[in-house]
Amino acid sequence: MHINSNDENGGFEGIIEDDPDAYGIEMRSKVYGIWTKHEVRFVKILDKTYFLPFFGQMSGVRYANENYEVYYKAILHENGDYVGFWNANPTFRKLGATITDLEAVEGSWKMKHLE
Repeated sequence: MHINSNDENGGFEGIIEDDPDAYGIEMRSKVYGIWTKHEVRFVKILDKTYFLPFFGQMSGVRYANENYEVYYKAILHENGDYVGFWNANPTFRKLGATITDLEAVEGSWKMKHLE
């Protein structure tokens, strides 16, 4: 995560880069949220809505050119890693001529501080 600006209340804006090895493509997304002494909460705004043939598999992926928001929350652990959960609310997207119903999705994540 690259922080572009922050305020005195822990609010921040920046860019997050997902691991390209995990998805097979590079994804850079805008983020904004709150960082406290022991917790981080933020919204990641994907510039596209990705439709995966199978969860976590990017081969055969299709996408709609519409923003998609994913909410993240994590707690700082003693080893310096942030560990938490993410979720995305259910929504609809138009893919070609078809309206697609996207179910709510969630998962776990972690972030390591790199020098």
